[in-house]
Amino acid sequence: MPEELTVHVNRSRRHAIEVADGPFVTAGSFEVVLVNHGDGAHVHLSLDGDLAAAGSVASPAPFLDADATQRVAVDVAAAGPFGGALTLSAGYGQSSIEVPVRIDPDAGPTVDPSPDASKPSSGLLPALADRLPALDGVDATDPGTIGLLALAGGALVLAVLVASMVDSAVVMLGVVVVVAAVGGALAFLLRG
Repeated sequence: MPEELTVHVNRSRRHAIEVADGPFVTAGSFEVVLVNHGDGAHVHLSLDGDLAAAGSVASPAPFLDADATQRVAVDVAAAGPFGGALTLSAGYGQSSIEVPVRIDPDAGPTVDPSPDASKPSSGLLPALADRLPALDGVDATDPGTIGLLALAGGALVLAVLVASMVDSAVVMLGVVVVVAAVGGALAFLLRG
């Protein structure tokens, strides 16, 4: 069962948003429990920082009925530790609050620790990870590793395109430098 972050809406005044002080720490995906103490209201939820890159809000602008409670899932696709923030607003931005969120696998289990639990089930990162070779000491599902490989590939393609379009010794020297830098970075990555 995912951990829960309880948020009170309309408790002290109209469009007020209240959350317990301090950062919210969880091992992975979590639920935001919106408790409305007054009239119906739209609440907008968004993610910032590394949390925005690794997570998504299932319903970013739910409407809360009067005196009702609603749960909103926040799915986190990458393993921590990393941080970010959950921003909540109501009343067309009249009230807004930012809750620091820390994703830390040591915060406690949020899934069944079965043998298949460590394998990603869906999404872009797991699909890319399946195509990468197994490397000792390198987490192929780490967004930093995938980003580095994408950047390296993009740099090589750009260098080759520029070299083919411009006939210059300086450009060829630049291409050699780019290829050497990418090769060195990949060698460092593979070395683990």
